[in-house]
Amino acid sequence: MAGSHAGGGLLSSSGGGSGSGSGSSSPLPLERVLLTNIMSSSYFRGIENSLANWREVVDEIYYSVEHVEPWMAGNTHGPSTAFCILHKLGTMRMTDKQIAQTLDHPDSPYIRALGVLYCRYAIPPRELWDYLGKYVDDDEPIAPGADGREVTFGAYVRDVLLSMHYFETIFPRIPLTVEQAIVAKLREKRLPTEAVGNGGAGGRSRRGGDGAAGGGRRPQSVKQSLSVSMGRNAPPPQRGGGGGGYGGYGGGGGGGYNDHRRSDDRDRYDDRRRSDDRWRRERSRSPPRHVRR
Repeated sequence: MAGSHAGGGLLSSSGGGSGSGSGSSSPLPLERVLLTNIMSSSYFRGIENSLANWREVVDEIYYSVEHVEPWMAGNTHGPSTAFCILHKLGTMRMTDKQIAQTLDHPDSPYIRALGVLYCRYAIPPRELWDYLGKYVDDDEPIAPGADGREVTFGAYVRDVLLSMHYFETIFPRIPLTVEQAIVAKLREKRLPTEAVGNGGAGGRSRRGGDGAAGGGRRPQSVKQSLSVSMGRNAPPPQRGGGGGGYGGYGGGGGGGYNDHRRSDDRDRYDDRRRSDDRWRRERSRSPPRHVRR
């Protein structure tokens, strides 16, 4: 690893150079909606000042983190414990030594996974292999998602390196030349060179689709991403809609959802009118029943 990454201006911190401290801003480029939800969560507000240093954060990961998805699963729509702690790490000045200790920690694969996520957000793309390359064939088991599906830690690291999408969030983009260099190094090790999505576990994403296909599309909305975990689909955006209230979901000029209902009413009316016209035409062709021979 090349020196201390914090010294290059990548990480700012209110905690000085001791590896401790807290603050309300994070140098990690998390998605805005995710970061906003983290900042407003009661869990993050609880740990923001109560965890004073790196060791206490690592202990919190050990006792509290059960998966490393960005959002909570089930009916509670909020940021996950793991990403609240990741943001906490982002407000601290982690040294290269602390990063290495996090990545090599023997007590929990989730401590190691938080180290991988920290690197993916904080380390310049050209240096990612220096930090994570030694772990791409690590065989420790980990279940990155809330569904408990296990993969090897190496598969998790490879998926984080190869994919820009991670469950329902997005990583910083890796330049094509750097991505090609990572793929070439994986080929040298005879390891898979394609992302499968969901932290290496593949399967169905909560935003729809399977494997890399599900991991390759952005959700149409955060509401749509999260509502799938409740077994319901968020209403699709209405084209040409707009206006106020629920009708504004479609954007545009006037009424969205209400326009959609009025359109359905018009369609039903037109169908009924066409049916009545067809009945009248057929009746006009046939003589009354009492004069038929």
